[in-house]
Amino acid sequence: MAARSKAARWFAAALVAAIAIWAYRHYQLGALLNFESLQRSREALVALVEQRPWQTAGGFFAVYVAATALSIPGALILTLAAGAMFGLGWGLLIVSFASSLGALGTPESFTVAAQGLRGGMTLRRYRIKFKDRTLRLTTFVMPDGKLEQYQIAHTE
Repeated sequence: MAARSKAARWFAAALVAAIAIWAYRHYQLGALLNFESLQRSREALVALVEQRPWQTAGGFFAVYVAATALSIPGALILTLAAGAMFGLGWGLLIVSFASSLGALGTPESFTVAAQGLRGGMTLRRYRIKFKDRTLRLTTFVMPDGKLEQYQIAHTE
């Protein structure tokens, strides 16, 4: 039974990898991960960050974590894009956290552990399980939807 489950996971991973390779080639994603493309789209990316700073940062963070965890080529371009989009300070912070989490590998599960109101803000605790460790992500969101604070901690 365990051997079949392990084989199914390997098959699923191979299928996801094959789809990713097909999408990379079919949509010519490699053409997007170069300096010229970054220079051409810099103004649009900065405007997007100004319009939706938290959503853009969260999306970029997720893409960077995935790129690091899956060892997708283009990490240098993504790192430079972070600086171009968010500035040196915020770009460095986002890339540092994302590369650290990406090094943990892909999460096995991501579950909501708790949710409630605290000081007028919505408190959410998430449990992120990796192969060899579990992290706790705590977020505080303002009533208008802006992320006020977050904390990532190792749990036993």
